[in-house]
Amino acid sequence: MTDTTVIAVAAFFASQKSLGRKWQSVVAAFGLVAASGVFVHLSGGVVEVHFHYFVVVVILSLYEDWIPFLVAISFVVIEHGAMGVISPRSVYDHQAALNNPWKWALIHGGFVLAESVACLVAWRKNEDTRVDLQQSLHSLSESEERFRSLVQNASDIALLCDRDAHILYVSPSVKRVLGYDAEEVIGRARWTFIHPDDLELAIAAWEAGITSTDPVAPIEYRAKHADGSWRWVEVILGNLLDEPAVQGVVLNIRDITERKTAEEAMLHQAFHDALTGLPNRALFLDRLGQALTRRGRHDSLTAVLFLDLDRFKWINDSLGHAAGDQLLVQVAARLTAATRSGDSVARFGGDEFVVLCEELEGDWEARAIAERLDAALGDHFCVEGRDMTVTASIGIVTTASASGATADSLLRDADAAMYRAKERGRDRIESFQGGMRALALERLEVEADLRRALERGELRVFYQPIVRLSGAAMLGVEALVRWEHPERGLVSPAEFIPVAEETGLIQPLGAFVLREACRQVSAWNRGNSDRPPLSVSVNLSARQMSAADLTRLVLTALNESGIEPGLLCLEITESVLMEDVGASRNVLQSLKELGVRLGIDDFGTGYSSLLYLRRFPVDFLKVDRSFVSGLGQNSEDGAIVAGVLGLAHALGVEAIAEGVEQPEQADKLAVLGCELAQGFLWSKPLAPAELETTFERLWPRVPAAPARDPGVPIRVVLADDRPELRAAVRLALELAGGFEVVGEAGTGTDAITVARDQQPDLVLLDVLMPGMTGLEALPHISNAAPDSKVVILTAIDTAVLHADGCNEAAATIDKAIGPSRLVQQLEELFSASTVRS
Repeated sequence: MTDTTVIAVAAFFASQKSLGRKWQSVVAAFGLVAASGVFVHLSGGVVEVHFHYFVVVVILSLYEDWIPFLVAISFVVIEHGAMGVISPRSVYDHQAALNNPWKWALIHGGFVLAESVACLVAWRKNEDTRVDLQQSLHSLSESEERFRSLVQNASDIALLCDRDAHILYVSPSVKRVLGYDAEEVIGRARWTFIHPDDLELAIAAWEAGITSTDPVAPIEYRAKHADGSWRWVEVILGNLLDEPAVQGVVLNIRDITERKTAEEAMLHQAFHDALTGLPNRALFLDRLGQALTRRGRHDSLTAVLFLDLDRFKWINDSLGHAAGDQLLVQVAARLTAATRSGDSVARFGGDEFVVLCEELEGDWEARAIAERLDAALGDHFCVEGRDMTVTASIGIVTTASASGATADSLLRDADAAMYRAKERGRDRIESFQGGMRALALERLEVEADLRRALERGELRVFYQPIVRLSGAAMLGVEALVRWEHPERGLVSPAEFIPVAEETGLIQPLGAFVLREACRQVSAWNRGNSDRPPLSVSVNLSARQMSAADLTRLVLTALNESGIEPGLLCLEITESVLMEDVGASRNVLQSLKELGVRLGIDDFGTGYSSLLYLRRFPVDFLKVDRSFVSGLGQNSEDGAIVAGVLGLAHALGVEAIAEGVEQPEQADKLAVLGCELAQGFLWSKPLAPAELETTFERLWPRVPAAPARDPGVPIRVVLADDRPELRAAVRLALELAGGFEVVGEAGTGTDAITVARDQQPDLVLLDVLMPGMTGLEALPHISNAAPDSKVVILTAIDTAVLHADGCNEAAATIDKAIGPSRLVQQLEELFSASTVRS
């Protein structure tokens, strides 16, 4: 009861918070050890009861303070010592303690001290652990707060997905980076935000990441922005599916759009020329190496063309580097435009350019590309307001002559070939291949000689007659160019025309042939007025057809020579016309407006259709000699010739057969309805002087007509709905003399009336007029004025008119021949002994 009272009193005071924690622990400690002392006294000092102190000491350790231990030790020593003296048997129950109470008081105090020390050590250790735990919890709390702040404010996107790639969480930065609110993204599959072209890469990285806990290398792909654009992002994936606290896949997404743009710009600068934007040496060598690798797999031909501008240093020195830079930029643009879509054009610095060509069909194609590049530089360049001409030396090397070639060796060989071109006079193309070298040199020599031939007048124009099969009378000639080489003699066109086409020399060559042919035939016609006028056919090349000044060139030739436009026939091959139907039609139309005649050469060897032929304003077709040669021997050739002639008749155009060498061929053509032909049967192409010796045989004179009374003019009625045309014809008739216009009419009905009233010698009747056409009025005029000759004027093909029944007319004349030529034909009509139908 006593110890209970002590403990209760101590507990009461210890519970008083006003004492503070330290004094509360002192009171509590004193109460507990005092109660133990009372318990010991009540037990009569039994040893086992002293263990109660050790229990109390353990309890005191809960205060985790050293003061309660000090109170306990002090109480034990003092209480055991004092009470051991006053009442020894109430404290000790053995003789040794009874004899020396203070000694055993100290011994008991030592035991309590030892336990107190042990408890104190344990307490301090627990205290350190607790402090560490508190610090850890505090650090964890701070770390979580920092992480939360970082996630909330980081520029990167933090994404948490489940195993199926559905988004469980996304950080607010998704709004800044991709423009989405977090609520729009959560729950959706992340694949819906990835560019289709990058989806395979993203899926592969995802599968690799979720099947392993090993780090996955960052990947880059395009992510869709809320505005529909695409942003480049870098994604780092972490697999935390097995982490209980996460159970998902964490992705860190960083916007790298600006970096990618900068990288692309830097990459472009590293592998491209700063001035022209073309690939530089490093990129070219890389592409060449890849091309050689592909060639090894596909066994195709690869070529390298090395191009160096001639005398570029002079331009730089005389005009300055700024002008030189402008020229280089223009050259780069022309070279790029002149190459195929798969070719690579690079600049190596200075005035050196290199071209890589893959998948060539042969060495000839590499040569053709080089010539195309050379032609691209042929036009004038405009630099700082000055026109200048630039030439280039080009070296070619192909893999056909270099087994086991490397990128460096090909480049070296092309460079060597280019220097050979420099040594041979610049503005040349040289091939490094031994097998090609002789051919290249020969072609270059032909080109150089041909240029000199144009300057020295070595070209000659020969003429081959075009005859009417019925009677074999020459109606015209075809102009054919020959080259009278000072050393090689007469050179065939087959040797130099292709070179002229490829180098552009066909332009001055063709202009020379056109002017010379018009001049010569005009001179023949003037000197042989007693013979029917000859026409002249001149071939136009593809380059001439595409030349912007073709119409002006033809008009100049007509004006200089004085030849009638209707006597000039321009021949274009079928394949050239079909290269660009629209452009060809426009060119032909502009030529047709000059009054010249147009024809398709080598017809039947191309691929034109009837639809296209109807669109072309052509006047005749030339049946190719390859079909004519088989007449009478090959039924297929006969059928083709018959088909071409039938087509010509259906279109209302003339047909001329080429290459007639045997009389049987001529007879067969006549049976098939062909009227005109040319070939060795009548004459090979001859020089002008030689052709003149055949005039008596092939170009018969027109019999002299009975003299008309010069005092009696030919009375004429003009019938045409166009007043300006009537005025032009009237003026021509008056200037010529011997004609008198006695009436005019603008419709077919008026023409009948005027013819009946005037009874003229001649009625010039237009085919198409309003109301009653000329064709409808023709029989009525013949009845009203039976002694009048009616001449049809038309722009419609004459074959069509005859098919429509115009045999009552004395003649049918094409309006395109012009007023002066019209007057000449009218004079011939009235001087002839027979009327032409």
